[in-house]
Amino acid sequence: KVTGTGSTTIVDASSIANQIAVAVSGKAATETLDSGKKNTLESGYWLFVTNANSTKDAVNKAGTSPIFAVVGGDALTITPKTGTPTVNKTIKSDQAGEYGKVADSQVGQVVEYKLAGTVASNIATYSTYSYTFTDELSAGIELTSIDDVKVTIDGTDVTAKAAIHYADTDNKLTVAFDNLFAAKDGINANSNVTVTYKAKLTSAAVIGGAGNSNTVALTYSNNPNTDSKGTSTSSAARDYAFKLHLVKSDKATNQKLAGAKFTIQTTGADGAESNDRYVQSDGTLGPDAHKFETGADGTFDVAGLDAGTYTVTEVAAP
Repeated sequence: KVTGTGSTTIVDASSIANQIAVAVSGKAATETLDSGKKNTLESGYWLFVTNANSTKDAVNKAGTSPIFAVVGGDALTITPKTGTPTVNKTIKSDQAGEYGKVADSQVGQVVEYKLAGTVASNIATYSTYSYTFTDELSAGIELTSIDDVKVTIDGTDVTAKAAIHYADTDNKLTVAFDNLFAAKDGINANSNVTVTYKAKLTSAAVIGGAGNSNTVALTYSNNPNTDSKGTSTSSAARDYAFKLHLVKSDKATNQKLAGAKFTIQTTGADGAESNDRYVQSDGTLGPDAHKFETGADGTFDVAGLDAGTYTVTEVAAP
């Protein structure tokens, strides 16, 4: 027994209990046990830790803080003192102004994303804690500027202490901490790490269909007794854009008419700042009216539109 600890106690990295665990690991006779199965051990005083091979590069697995137990006599159940971090990615809706899993946008519109990560419930046992967000933006979404990336821990801005990198070649954003403890004092099992950034929908965006998915995963220290790292289950948020298909035809004969010209104006957009603007040929919005013209089949398309209400006005008859 260790004075002042119980079956659920998470010992600090600097505690004498953890220092003993570090000192004896690998120095004494070792048994490898199978999780969930009955195992037989010699009677005695045992230290239980997680096998380093089981956590290296693992997904959603983490090692336990050291567990000291007397084996002998009655059956003994050992419950790991651990927990795995999670990450959740959301996008801010221009309609509701709240973060959720889906939103819709105009081509060229700037949207806001949030990455919210937790830490291991036994983080107190780690002497250092590596923590990295890897965010993969889809081909139709690009970061506005690396200066728009902000990082907080429990509400405290730690952007300057994070290693932030964006590679436009693969559209990947990373926000990394070699040691999360160095970024802010007082980090504990309830701490949260949050990243926000701005990006915009481009002409390469998927129109309709499955939308434009952005996916994030965490890579983190996952064994307090080794330097191994693991990853979380990924989390995605989607941004959608839509297409307007217009057909000009004679009412009496249904003949399709070429040469008709139209303007399209936002009159009920999701975001108030987008109202009373004109749709341009590439789906973006501008102050000047662009004239769309029906082709030989009497139709025209404009892609990259946000959900909302648009006024289509014929300005020149065929």
